[in-house]
Amino acid sequence: MKSERYHITFRYFDELNAGELSTVLDLTEKFANQFPIRCQTNMYSGFPSSQRARVIIVPLVLEEFSLPSELRTKKPFVPHVTVGYARQGRVTVPQHPVQSSFILEKPVLVHSEKGTYTLVREKVANSNCVTKNS
Repeated sequence: MKSERYHITFRYFDELNAGELSTVLDLTEKFANQFPIRCQTNMYSGFPSSQRARVIIVPLVLEEFSLPSELRTKKPFVPHVTVGYARQGRVTVPQHPVQSSFILEKPVLVHSEKGTYTLVREKVANSNCVTKNS
């Protein structure tokens, strides 16, 4: 995966209609007051598990950050940076240390479709279609 396509996923959304998308965009802008935030990494992992991964990630340890309750779900979710994908089936991701930290300046809502990322604010301005977001 090219580094310019790295992104941090705080929450994955399935299909959203225009009204739901507008609400999520508003919530994203409201919790922006928690930023900048310090992010730390400890190891590589994968989804759905490190033993049978389709997606290779670096889970994040976020200091003094909490996702707003309106954006939380009952489903457990780990904020992460996606760093790659298993091209042929599932892979085992070694649990090697990845010690790093960085500052995340601000949140943005991004639409992901077939490997192309678009800022949602731009997408909303151009259409009112149903979208899939990450």
